[in-house]
Amino acid sequence: MLSSSLSNQGYTVIEAENGEQGTAVFEKNKHRIDLLITDMVMPGKNGLDMAMEFQTTAADLRVILMSGYTENNLIRDGNIPADITFINKPVTPASLSQVIADELGPEVSPPR
Repeated sequence: MLSSSLSNQGYTVIEAENGEQGTAVFEKNKHRIDLLITDMVMPGKNGLDMAMEFQTTAADLRVILMSGYTENNLIRDGNIPADITFINKPVTPASLSQVIADELGPEVSPPR
């Protein structure tokens, strides 16, 4: 649902089902990716580890990390780096769109 909504707003969306697939997709497309939206809890590799790994080769990569598990120690203890935006799930297409627009700014966001 979120992917379709973002595509309909003019964003190019590249999806991955898990952390390993996300890593493969990122390696193929890292020069085209402005923003990573990932879940904290995924099979194989958590979203925070994946994001931090990607930022080692793409320092300007913006990240939105989301989770419905706010009891997670990383979230509860504030161990998410300052350059990573965190949002709680559930998230609506409208609320995610606003966070994306705030994160990317007008120079990257598609026209509305």
